[in-house]
Amino acid sequence: YLGVDISPEMVKIAKNKAQEESNLNIEFCCGEVENLPIQNETCSTVLMAMVLHHLVSPKRAIQEASRVLFPGGTLIIHDLCKHDDISYQEIYNHRWLGFNREDIASWLCKYGFHEYKFVENLKNSFICYAHL
Repeated sequence: YLGVDISPEMVKIAKNKAQEESNLNIEFCCGEVENLPIQNETCSTVLMAMVLHHLVSPKRAIQEASRVLFPGGTLIIHDLCKHDDISYQEIYNHRWLGFNREDIASWLCKYGFHEYKFVENLKNSFICYAHL
């Protein structure tokens, strides 16, 4: 497993926690989701959990997931449903006030994910499973 975070401090915390729990098959590195430090077609699964709403270009992150996944690979997105509570931007520095299903679906199709399924019965969030 490989965990990627833009924050060196978060990478350090994750490494320490993995060592404490003897999870030795996990590596961590600094990097941007919109420009992953991963070679083409080297991953079977990409998980983006509560990430897209922080990014300048969430569709670029989906494009990067497509690039690093094997053909037939799976992208799992967990993020916020579209809302209008601007306090999320003011308090938590969210760039986006969540997403609607149509926008995510159009980005998925644009970057080669033609099979996808949304689960939206979560409180104010969704999970999307997409396959190349």
